[in-house]
Amino acid sequence: MAASGSVQLSRGTRCAAVVAALAGSGAGIVSVAGRGALPPGLATGQPPPRAVDGVPTGSWAEAAFEAQRHPAGHTVEVPDVGPVALVREVSPLDVALLTVSALAYAVLAGVLSVPRPRDAAATRVGLCLLLGGLAVSLVGVYPARTAVEHALALAYVVVLAALPVAFLELATTFPHRHRWRDRAPWLMPVAVLAGLAVAASGVVAWDRHLRAPTPATFAATRAPTFAGLALLVAGMAAGCVALAGASRAARSLRERSQARWLLWGIAVAAAPFVLLRALPRLLVGAEAPVPTAFDRAVELAAPASFAAAVARHRMLDIDVVIRRSLLYTGLAVVLVGVAAA
Repeated sequence: MAASGSVQLSRGTRCAAVVAALAGSGAGIVSVAGRGALPPGLATGQPPPRAVDGVPTGSWAEAAFEAQRHPAGHTVEVPDVGPVALVREVSPLDVALLTVSALAYAVLAGVLSVPRPRDAAATRVGLCLLLGGLAVSLVGVYPARTAVEHALALAYVVVLAALPVAFLELATTFPHRHRWRDRAPWLMPVAVLAGLAVAASGVVAWDRHLRAPTPATFAATRAPTFAGLALLVAGMAAGCVALAGASRAARSLRERSQARWLLWGIAVAAAPFVLLRALPRLLVGAEAPVPTAFDRAVELAAPASFAAAVARHRMLDIDVVIRRSLLYTGLAVVLVGVAAA
């Protein structure tokens, strides 16, 4: 998680972080690509099943989670319902968009942060992009079929807790230190502690359930999951407000434009998850019935806006050669995504 001070990391360490994030994103996409899901509407008018393929469950939410342990096309046995053929959890379009997002976030993070190991602003931007890419490509917590998938599930919990803290750190220091940091010096320490608490409680709860799933262990994941969603909503909202204030208080037109590009991209990219997934789950316990491909497409707004801020307004004072390389890299990422589809 981001702290209020800058962290000096070598180019090699930053390259390793980008490669690790890209590898994690790829593993997450491969893991989720073939997973199955219960058919839509199966729970309508049905009591909660006692088990799915022998794994005890206490609710339809838990049954849906356990069904994801199997590939699409697999038939699971649901007591009082009978054999159920699983459908695709993630469509080929989702997979293609996830691939494009993973490449865009990781490559942009590398281009912006690796050449500038002593630049605190570049570090914050790179960290936000890496965490955003992982949050998108890991998709969520899924039943673990292997040790790698177990690690990916817990990594998603940590990433989702770290992302709003890292974004708040960026938003309250870009392009200059925000007045909040002087008026409320406790803001970032409290945010970091909240993120650590959410991450730790979520990892413990999900690790216990993934190792020995029961209705009790699944119910124990609800509180840290909701706490994580609340932290995400609060952190992203506060960060957007801080960026909006930064754009108004900017010392030059160029800085104002940079802050507005970042605000636009992050607000648009976060909107589907926050407004269609997180808030509905917090308020009514269910997500909005919107295809996930919509989320995937809109989530590309963040790397696109960061690239635009660099290419059009020299964010981080990156020179023309790197700005042009961003455009070519973006084009290459799009072509790879199209080819993967």
